[in-house]
Amino acid sequence: MAIQSDQSFFACVLEDMKEGILVIGPKGMVLYSNEQAGKMLNLHPGESGSILNQIQQNPKNDVFADYILDAVYKKELHQQENVEYVNPSGKKYCFQLTTSYLKNVGDAKGNIIVTLSDITELETIRQKSRDHVVILTLLMSVLCLWNLVYSAWNELGQPLSSSTLTKGVEIIGIVVLLFTIKTTSLSIKDMGIRFENIKAVMKRSAIISASIAVIMIIAKVILLKVAPGVFPEGAPFFDFRRIRIQFILYIYTAFIQEFISRGVIQESLANVFQGKHSHILSIAITSLLFAALHIHKGLLMCIGAGVLSILLGILYRKDRTIWGLVLVHYTFGLIPNLLGISS
Repeated sequence: MAIQSDQSFFACVLEDMKEGILVIGPKGMVLYSNEQAGKMLNLHPGESGSILNQIQQNPKNDVFADYILDAVYKKELHQQENVEYVNPSGKKYCFQLTTSYLKNVGDAKGNIIVTLSDITELETIRQKSRDHVVILTLLMSVLCLWNLVYSAWNELGQPLSSSTLTKGVEIIGIVVLLFTIKTTSLSIKDMGIRFENIKAVMKRSAIISASIAVIMIIAKVILLKVAPGVFPEGAPFFDFRRIRIQFILYIYTAFIQEFISRGVIQESLANVFQGKHSHILSIAITSLLFAALHIHKGLLMCIGAGVLSILLGILYRKDRTIWGLVLVHYTFGLIPNLLGISS
């Protein structure tokens, strides 16, 4: 599209700008658009007069078109607004749209200059940050409510089992996952369910899990020599009778707990906090919450869960996926039971 001016220098400047530029005449006709505007709006040379008609063909662009038409007819000196736009190819943008009315500029009097600044990526980050806050608030509110119900039930003399408390947390985790996918801009990748570099992640997690198992075995050997009375007399070193169906299904529990702890809480806190220590704070607070969720199993279990959560938080910070964490978590729950260290 050719600009109606002999000042080719300014035309070159407009063409080199990273922002999209439209010049709209007093009657709403598009007189000029630079190359960047053409790419963003997916316009074609020679169709300048029909640009607004093209935009209005998509109902999703009504706000965009109305804003430009308002600028044409109201003729205000300067307006700025963030608006969404979907071009004919289906690509979505968020523009910081600025209009300026040329009140006394010779032949250009009455024309409107529209500047399109692409803030799609920035707005996506902002929206995800807002969604993280919503999901975190929802999760913490429901978890607190469930713990209150659990405590109230116990006070009424009809205590619920710890497994019931755990199942309730698992159901909450599933509901939060479905709610996140259905109603927010967050994807499963944003919640730590990623498959990039999965082989390397699982290999490292397998090594860590094996190391945990070895440490626990050594700990039992030491306990048998120092305090043999800790374990029942005649009990096997590895008691495979303790492995019941719930421990086979514990892999599911480990997944839900890691999704809640890392994919929701730690990920959301890391987005909420600012500064170079944001990830340290997110790991610390997540670990405190993770430990608190195990309070019904006693102080030692709380401490162990907190220490485990710190390790898992560091791994999540490195890999940004929960799959390897599920393996480590499962090992930390299975091996002590096999050894008779915990039940």
